[in-house]
Amino acid sequence: MMHDHKHGHHDHGQLNYNSAFIIGISLNVGFVIVEAVFVPEGIEPQAVRTYLEELPGVVGIHDLHIWAMSTTETALTAHLVMLTGNPGDAFLSRIAMELHDKFGIEHTTIQVETGNFLLPCDQKSCCD
Repeated sequence: MMHDHKHGHHDHGQLNYNSAFIIGISLNVGFVIVEAVFVPEGIEPQAVRTYLEELPGVVGIHDLHIWAMSTTETALTAHLVMLTGNPGDAFLSRIAMELHDKFGIEHTTIQVETGNFLLPCDQKSCCD
């Protein structure tokens, strides 16, 4: 009876490929998590927060996050509380342009809330 070495070699190669793929994803996810913890050099989060808080109609801000997407691009997400509701696309575009011009933030995502929301217990600390 002959032993099929090709079959056994194929399984071993496939296992190595899958293992390398899983390790690659784990390393990539770890990098993103670590990267998101640090605000990029040259950006002062309190200055950004103050800018957003002083916008017309804004009565509160929470979930402000600033992080490096790469070595040259910065992103921001924030929830603005505006009792009068969403002021429209032109207002949001102006915020994105000013965040870029004043702070070098290239990618901005703003969520507008009217203040009529309930936060789960684990998010109450976000509203300061």
